[in-house]
Amino acid sequence: MKRADRFARKIVLHAGSNEGVRAGSPVIDDIGVVGQVTRVFRDTSEVTLLTDKDQTIPVQIVRNGLRGVAYGGAEPGTLDLRFMASNADLVKDDIAVTSGLGRRLSARARRGASRADGAPRPPTSSAAW
Repeated sequence: MKRADRFARKIVLHAGSNEGVRAGSPVIDDIGVVGQVTRVFRDTSEVTLLTDKDQTIPVQIVRNGLRGVAYGGAEPGTLDLRFMASNADLVKDDIAVTSGLGRRLSARARRGASRADGAPRPPTSSAAW
């Protein structure tokens, strides 16, 4: 029996290979990127959410072009922005979009906004941070 991991964030979709779902495909809602299809079965598929501790996504700040990598955060429903200088020019409500690096996701898909202190803002729904 696999032990539950409180940092794992996965959902099951009632669509699978019969509906054309493929592993590695991005999952996007009306707000932006939510996660990535990680396993596919005939009638269902598993999506690992971006907030999962093992997920990463290359991002870019729209206002100034700064790039970094967002990782699933330590707090449920959050992302940690890494590989940016501690004095990086991040301000409240900066918009982060996918950068297109790594070719997993196309560039410019919305991903989130930052808090007043420049840290990623917690989600208001399961799809934004």
